[in-house]
Amino acid sequence: MSFRDWLAGVIVLALFMALAIHDGYYLAANWKNIRPVGRGDPAPEAALTPIGQAQPGSSLGHELGSRVTLIDFWATWCEPCRAAMPGIVRLDAEFRNRGLKVLSINVEPVEDQEQVLRFIRDFRMTMPVFRDDGGRLARAFSVTNYPTIIVLDSKGVVSEVLVGYTRESRLRDLVLEHLR
Repeated sequence: MSFRDWLAGVIVLALFMALAIHDGYYLAANWKNIRPVGRGDPAPEAALTPIGQAQPGSSLGHELGSRVTLIDFWATWCEPCRAAMPGIVRLDAEFRNRGLKVLSINVEPVEDQEQVLRFIRDFRMTMPVFRDDGGRLARAFSVTNYPTIIVLDSKGVVSEVLVGYTRESRLRDLVLEHLR
């Protein structure tokens, strides 16, 4: 190995280390902004657009109030979402007047809204249903899989993040625990 090859290797290694140190400092300084939302974090603020409307009509903070809130991210094409929805509808009906707020967030593009409206009718959904324009709310909560259910306490703080199908009995237990 020539001196020139050795020097090139040292320079590449030094650049790689400098980049790693820079990225490490960036991550450390910005961790709260880039990590997924989790237990103990306040719910991020976001505009909400009701299904069937063109413009946002509400905000997450306005919808929360001071109630325990279950936020359900779903899609019509998602089989686990379809399987979970009857239980979520039952929980909404059972606990709506006892301090639970269920917010249903559809993640499909506005072009698919007829399909979404059919889904809402088929499952007899009576809770507020919003669409996630551009995936902003899903990104704010770091949602990447469906269904994802976020449970917020009465202060709007995340207490549970449930990814994938969750049995109705598990959701009921969580709701009862938070309403006590």
